[in-house]
Amino acid sequence: MRTIGNDQSKTRETQVVASGALEVGKTVVINSDGTASVITETSATEELGTGATFVAASANPKEMSIVYDSDSDRVVIAYKAAGASNYGYAVVGTVSGTTISYGTAVQFAAGWTEEPSLAFDSTNNKVVIAFRDRSNSFYGTAIVGTVSGTSISFGTEVVYTSNNVSSNPKGTSYDTANQKIVIAFRNNSNSNRGQAVVGTVSGTSISFGSAVNFSTQRSRYIAISYNSTEQKHLICWSNQDQNERIQAVAGTVSGTSISFGSTADGNTEPVTYIDADYSSTHNKHVVVYHDQNAGGDGIVRVVTISGTSVSWGGSATFETGSTVYNSVAYSDVSNSFVTFCIDDTNNAYPTLNTGTISGKHPL
Repeated sequence: MRTIGNDQSKTRETQVVASGALEVGKTVVINSDGTASVITETSATEELGTGATFVAASANPKEMSIVYDSDSDRVVIAYKAAGASNYGYAVVGTVSGTTISYGTAVQFAAGWTEEPSLAFDSTNNKVVIAFRDRSNSFYGTAIVGTVSGTSISFGTEVVYTSNNVSSNPKGTSYDTANQKIVIAFRNNSNSNRGQAVVGTVSGTSISFGSAVNFSTQRSRYIAISYNSTEQKHLICWSNQDQNERIQAVAGTVSGTSISFGSTADGNTEPVTYIDADYSSTHNKHVVVYHDQNAGGDGIVRVVTISGTSVSWGGSATFETGSTVYNSVAYSDVSNSFVTFCIDDTNNAYPTLNTGTISGKHPL
């Protein structure tokens, strides 16, 4: 990226064709057709409805996840019930205008459940919950749920890897082209490597292929996002063997396995609390994270998949201060994304911000 102007200290020059007027001092971006244009800022506002309690107990954002069931037009929240022997529970929510109401919570795991993550299988109209089963040697486990009205019922738990894992509330996605579930996780029993496994839903059960490494180094804060245009899965993570820099890779599902392209570094600074979502309008992913070198500011980046390659776009700060439990969701209806975080420098208040994508940059 270059700034238009007459700064003679800039010794490198690039000739491009302008797309529209380029004002002095403005930051420009190179478009996909090779032209240059000024990044234009737009604004959006979010309207917050009334909060509703889905569990009357202390809840940790790390121990819960949410997904939208497009078949029933409901949301499903999975969480660890700290006041009920740490069992896994799920609850169905119904949105009406700016309010949400909940059905009765249903237990999906009869053991100490940690780090649940969710994906919706739109072919079979099932919700898949992946979690860490502390009561069963910390094995990676999954279960299939079926929403009916304001309730949800479950099949039988299935172990997807007989290893001690660390999963992530951001670690499960659905592949619409191949009709498969992909779970990304850290294998604590195998040098903390980053791995992914492909699951196939049948009825109220799910079966899995063999786990595949997407990183042979210590990986954490793993997030996955499906690209329906490229038919690839973007996996982002923090590499503990490389100063916790953020990295990303594109995964391709074939049958019951997944293969990966080359790893792309996002930066060299230590990064935590990663999440990602996909915009089919722009064919780009929006990635958020906590930048430790910037005092914990919440950073948002645009990521592009082309073939099996990943490229990182520019960055913007969506929240200053120490941001934790960062999340992002993109709406192709409003053509904008919403970030969520807990602001540890502001009384641990939950905070929302709205942004848009312009070229390779978030605003």
